[in-house]
Amino acid sequence: MRANAQAIDSSSDERGQGTARILVVDWQNARMQNLSHNLSIDGWTVTAAADARGAFHLCKSADFEILIMPLSWPGNQDGQQKATLDLQNGLMILENFRALLPRSRIIVFEDRAGGVSISDYCYPFLHGADYLLDGSSTTFIKELFKIIERHLGDEPLTKRLLSEEGLKIIEQLGLVTRSPLMAEVLFKAEKAAAISDTPVLITGESGVGKELIAEAIHKLDKKRRAYPFIAINCGAISGSLAESEMFGHKRGAYTGAVGDRSGYFRAAHRGTIFLDEIGEMEIGLQTKLLRIVQEKRVLPVGEDVEREIDVRIIAATNGDLSRLVKEGKFRLDLYHRLNVLPIHVPPLRERKEDIEPLLLFFAARHRGFYKPEIEAVDPKVVEALQSLDYSGNIRELENLTRRILFNKESGNRIEMRDLPKDVLERVSRRRKSTDEDNAIRRLFRKIADEGLSLQQVMEHCERLLIQMALEQTKNNRSRAASLLKTTPRNIFYKVKRYNLLTLLICLTIGA
Repeated sequence: MRANAQAIDSSSDERGQGTARILVVDWQNARMQNLSHNLSIDGWTVTAAADARGAFHLCKSADFEILIMPLSWPGNQDGQQKATLDLQNGLMILENFRALLPRSRIIVFEDRAGGVSISDYCYPFLHGADYLLDGSSTTFIKELFKIIERHLGDEPLTKRLLSEEGLKIIEQLGLVTRSPLMAEVLFKAEKAAAISDTPVLITGESGVGKELIAEAIHKLDKKRRAYPFIAINCGAISGSLAESEMFGHKRGAYTGAVGDRSGYFRAAHRGTIFLDEIGEMEIGLQTKLLRIVQEKRVLPVGEDVEREIDVRIIAATNGDLSRLVKEGKFRLDLYHRLNVLPIHVPPLRERKEDIEPLLLFFAARHRGFYKPEIEAVDPKVVEALQSLDYSGNIRELENLTRRILFNKESGNRIEMRDLPKDVLERVSRRRKSTDEDNAIRRLFRKIADEGLSLQQVMEHCERLLIQMALEQTKNNRSRAASLLKTTPRNIFYKVKRYNLLTLLICLTIGA
């Protein structure tokens, strides 16, 4: 069924209240209608807005998965629209959309013939864009459709993985998640498992659960799941015995080799070998690993004849392998051989829906720290823990759970009083920082909604700060000046300038 493309203007505060998938915002009406039409005939639900202000109102009442907008916009000065395109105005609008749609994909486009060169590539990404396309290219629509298909086309499968049946499968795999982002990861793992002989490269920060994803791929692999899954930390395999441990050796191959050894790869025959922190593997071992990946053969130390092996290789890294290649620390040919099916595991700070179920899971795992069974978590605790960044990811959350259980004195629910003191302090600092960020974002919205200039906003802030300082010091001009690091005379001048009559009378009497 074809969806409707709906055009609005900035005066339409009550239109477009229903939920929609794609929002197209463009000051060029003809281009907006053409783009909306192309998307609509392909079956997507599209809402179109003729200007930013109208689109801001839509974003407050509808949930858009995709936002499409031009990078450069006409400037605004004293309520009059400039004829020339203004990159800075477009970046400010982009920042406002990112604040209103924190989880949406934002696609910006720009014509090469426009007022701003597409060579200013980094700016849109710094201000919140996910993609930058050349709107004048003949492949623009095709590239746009690819991005939309990537993020919306597999949604039914994502929902399936987060359904009641899907959650049971997730638990059977030894995973704990309620995150759509992790559902996407598991969908990719499911697809990778079906391509049983192809290497997989899992990337992600330390502690995100890369080994669990590797195990999930092995368990889902019908061809290999009945055979061994062997995990190796490549950072711990080094020195003169590394080759023997990885590829095996023949008795008498070197001093101390009193018997034959199969090595990790032959031990994993017909199964899966997981090479964690592959970036830390020594160059010499990388060369031999490349031979195994290419030829499916391994040469044990001290032997002259290679042995055939059937092993699926899943590698993982928390670093940037492409950077290591440029530095000469990782073989380019091996990188390309391993990076066939890439899977990225997002950090915990991007999937905070998982914090509560993981907290309960770890509380059950570490019952030795606290005997009564933990049955629930106070919503205030969940909110507090979701405000943290978790540089150590799931590993850090597990350690925090142990500390919470150790501190807990009674009850079967985790309360705020159970949180360690340093964690409460981190939460307090984070909330203060968030409040400051929100205040700045409100100022951005004020600029966009009311068409104010930067100077007007600065004066508005100055006026509020002077009022607050005088209120705090009970209209003591000297103390207020000290708080604001200025002079009493300047305070008096600003009060007159901003026409704060009540304060002016108080200061005059006080003087």
